[in-house]
Amino acid sequence: MISESSSALYTATRGRVWFGQVSIVLPPLWTDAYCQTEIKYPTENIPYKGEDIGLVGEDLIFGSQLITEQSQGCGFPGDRIRIPQSFLKNLNLTQGRWGNLGKLFLKEWSKYRYGVFDDSGFPGDVLYPAHVSYLDRIYPSGSSNAMLRGSWFYTNSSENCDPRYNECYFSPEPGRNDQVTCSISFLPFLPSVKDWCEPEQISTPIGPTKHNVLCNGKSVHQVINSHPDFKTSRTGKVELGETKYNIIRQPPPQYVVVLETSASMAGVWKWVRKALQNLIKFELPDNSRVAIVTFNKEARVEQNLSILTSEQVRIRVADAIPDSPNKLSRFEDRCVSCGVQIAMDQVLRTREAGGHIIIISQGDVRTLSSSDETIISGYENKHNVRISSVLIPISGVPVPFYQNIAEISDGRFQTISENKVGIYALSDLILSLRRIVSVDGQVPENVLVDKLSKPGGTVLTQGEFLLDSTLGRETRFGVFVEDDEDHKIKSIKLTDDTGRIYGPYTKMSSDYDIINFKTINFKVGDQHPFQEVGRRWFYEISWFPERKSVNNVIVVTSKQRNPDTSSHLETKIWISPTFPYNIFCRVRMGDQAVHDVRVDLNASYVRVDGGVDLLGNIQLLDDGVGDPDLQAGDGIYSRSISWSPGPGSILFSLTISDNKGQAYIVTPGPSIISQPENLQLPVCCGSRIDIPESRRKYLGLFQRNYSLSVGSIAGGEIDIIPPGKIGDLNGVLKDGFFYMNWTATGGDLQDGQTDVYRIYFSNNISELILGQGTDFVEFTQYDMVGSLANYSMSVQDRSGSLYVGMRAGDLSGNYGKLSNLLLVELGEEGGVTLPTPGESNGSSDWSLIGIILGVIIILVLCLIVLVVSVICGKRSRRLKTKTKSSGVNVHIPSPTRSDATDVSYDSDHQLVPTMSKPPSSTSFANNLTPTYWSASQLLSEHEQRTGSLARKPIKEQYINTNNNGVYNGYTITPLSNKTSIYGSPSEYGASEYSRGNTYGQHGTYGTYMEPTNDVDYGTVVVPQNLDEFSHLDYGVVTQSEGDYGSDLVDEVIDPVNRSTGFNVSDVSSSTLPMFNQSLRGSLISLSSAKKKNITQV
Repeated sequence: MISESSSALYTATRGRVWFGQVSIVLPPLWTDAYCQTEIKYPTENIPYKGEDIGLVGEDLIFGSQLITEQSQGCGFPGDRIRIPQSFLKNLNLTQGRWGNLGKLFLKEWSKYRYGVFDDSGFPGDVLYPAHVSYLDRIYPSGSSNAMLRGSWFYTNSSENCDPRYNECYFSPEPGRNDQVTCSISFLPFLPSVKDWCEPEQISTPIGPTKHNVLCNGKSVHQVINSHPDFKTSRTGKVELGETKYNIIRQPPPQYVVVLETSASMAGVWKWVRKALQNLIKFELPDNSRVAIVTFNKEARVEQNLSILTSEQVRIRVADAIPDSPNKLSRFEDRCVSCGVQIAMDQVLRTREAGGHIIIISQGDVRTLSSSDETIISGYENKHNVRISSVLIPISGVPVPFYQNIAEISDGRFQTISENKVGIYALSDLILSLRRIVSVDGQVPENVLVDKLSKPGGTVLTQGEFLLDSTLGRETRFGVFVEDDEDHKIKSIKLTDDTGRIYGPYTKMSSDYDIINFKTINFKVGDQHPFQEVGRRWFYEISWFPERKSVNNVIVVTSKQRNPDTSSHLETKIWISPTFPYNIFCRVRMGDQAVHDVRVDLNASYVRVDGGVDLLGNIQLLDDGVGDPDLQAGDGIYSRSISWSPGPGSILFSLTISDNKGQAYIVTPGPSIISQPENLQLPVCCGSRIDIPESRRKYLGLFQRNYSLSVGSIAGGEIDIIPPGKIGDLNGVLKDGFFYMNWTATGGDLQDGQTDVYRIYFSNNISELILGQGTDFVEFTQYDMVGSLANYSMSVQDRSGSLYVGMRAGDLSGNYGKLSNLLLVELGEEGGVTLPTPGESNGSSDWSLIGIILGVIIILVLCLIVLVVSVICGKRSRRLKTKTKSSGVNVHIPSPTRSDATDVSYDSDHQLVPTMSKPPSSTSFANNLTPTYWSASQLLSEHEQRTGSLARKPIKEQYINTNNNGVYNGYTITPLSNKTSIYGSPSEYGASEYSRGNTYGQHGTYGTYMEPTNDVDYGTVVVPQNLDEFSHLDYGVVTQSEGDYGSDLVDEVIDPVNRSTGFNVSDVSSSTLPMFNQSLRGSLISLSSAKKKNITQV
């Protein structure tokens, strides 16, 4: 299969690349006799670290399907390719199911290597639908150079499925598509397909395939050609080379500690030495191989490779570390490359396989030159050694090379904050070294790390921790103390969640005094705690009082209870290399993804001067929106980080928990994804993976704690961070208007608030995907992240099919990615929806309630008007005077802010939702009678409103997770500060606008919100003279290619005919222009040929 794939790769890339060698790495315990061949350890230039392809057991979700795990965006490599055993058991059966296996593997390899995605859609997917509608024809989503011949099928394999209204899949007809020669990422099973389509070859509409959406319209061919594999062009014809296969055994790790001993390390040497002694004496497994090399201006071997076979050997190796700061160099020279060269040329020479170099250094610019970096990279490239680093930035900023080489070599990178001293530095060093060696095997998990700063006189410390069911072996509770002799611990008491008490224990053990770590000294016969797992524990430490402030660190560690790795809860955390950063957390149990995990992130800014500022607390998401999380349900949780507080570093602390018992894995059984027998296009998985309740195994209580850091940058004066992507845009047609709702994203990715929106629309979906659409409506609307937003526009004069999408923006002109696209099917006369299966003919309860409430409120308002009129009439008769109105007050309800969750009007087809017509309801904006107010009333009302409401909330620096503080109303005031241009107060009218108060969380789909009478009042100040429009900010701007004069709603200009495409409809007899600053319910018409003043809404 791989050889066939190599040939296919050679053909598709015009002879530029193929597979040169493949390493098959077998487990250490597999014998030559069992494999019936000689198995050797890898030698130089044979890769073996960081699997590209993983052979796994039966996949409970995907069955026998090849799957490429991808966590990052377009152009970034994938995580690995998964090949289930059932795929390889019967290759003839597999080939009959999926077609040519060489091209199938090439499709997955291109996703893994080059960062492309499936160039197809998926039935039932909101973001990546399986079909495209264009010019009244339906096409399958995918790139090809000729029209495909085939049929649409229901998921039960019956024919004549209409993908506009149902979940359907397209099956190309065998033997009738020889005219199609691309794309491998779409149709690898067709014999005639041998290449990826170049942009000019694509003859079908460019639809919302997973690749097109995530790569912003760039073709697969374009993305692949931008990879470094193709940066150098070959000259002349190059013959296809043979693929060499290496069958090798996974080598055991061989650790070489490369330790800086320059003069400036003296201040932290005590803690560095103790951390290394802990690693060698207590942490590394038996029979581990360890060597020690020190360096300053030159390097030397302190201890050659030794096997840790006994406690005596461990002690001797640990004692090879210089035992006093007095034995360090008197100079500041620190040649890291000298230490690495000694490690490679003297310690690991001829036995490099399994080499793991651990550098402990300041890591500043004085440690490396550009030539040093080249030398170290050469060793990694030739001998495939791991290179990890623990950096202690004492006098400078760490060089990025250390993190880069760690990522390339599949090592680990840790930094210790420069302000960490004493016992805090020791605990951080120990935890960092533990994390580094965990890449090679099992080490204890950190159940609790609690740093204390006890003021003088402290006598009691209390806390709690969770010991989950996967742990419980060799559990250790202890306290790092500054003085192991005078530690001030009076007693320790432990209580489990059933109320059972252990202790108080008054005797502390001396087993770990060498690392200043005090544990409980259990007496012979004492019942040890932690025998039962899956419990929450509470601790209570009593202290002997002392006058000065003292630092301590409470640490609880525990090993996996079951040696079977399939039951181990494993996590991996990584951060993208460039700003704005994306942080990722993968949670697995064995090879299975763990679903519905809660990942909380606490971020702190560590300034250059050592000060620490809290940045915020956020939650990583598994939403599959693609900004940045690519797929919901894959066990990878992610979030964009837009903080740029200044020079220094950002420290991330992550807590991974069971989400109040909601985390689960899939139970054994048939594969969740059922691939139809006659279909070779995969039906899974686009933006999400859904697991039925019957197949969920809940894991109970668990919690893991991790920390890592990244370099911080200073934020510029210009805001360059765009808002996040809207992933749940939804809408319905009603009485010629298109009502939309969505969950608001932040103004800075997932932080803060959104200020502006653009609604893009086109009959040609390709224009929207390629970013070539020029027709859009732009309007101002302030929404905090997580709140449910809505808007509406008129489509009365449109017909046919219309694709609609939305981009969120901010006041700096940054716009986020295009949302999911909606397909609106309009009748020939406009405003009429095509029938949709499951459409309800009756009004929902909430619609009826809204109508009743509306009628009641109108009656109440009429009663108030009548009473006021009577009172004013009596007063006028008494005073024998007349009063003339100076303005008009109109109550305009905005559409939808109810809590309605009825989805009876939703389309059965959830990919590109066809907007069905909801139940009709009475429009509150019709036949409104003007109400006349006096000048004094208007002035009083205006002062009350403008004096109490802010125009725009201040942008938050982190997410408001509970939405309780989401501000849902605002006051519009003129942009100019010169009040004299507006005339006297008696020249103004007041207009009230309704604004609902319903919020939803991301992922709320299909909710149509009926008009409601719950209102927040804003104030619109309107000048008497229309010539003064240019002095006001009216909040609604409709654009095509520019801004046309005033901010009054203008038409969208047709780029071809230069005719207007938008206007605001006349729906009232009032002659006063309407400026809707609230914008919750602005109604916009789609095709008038000239501008009109707004006369009523």
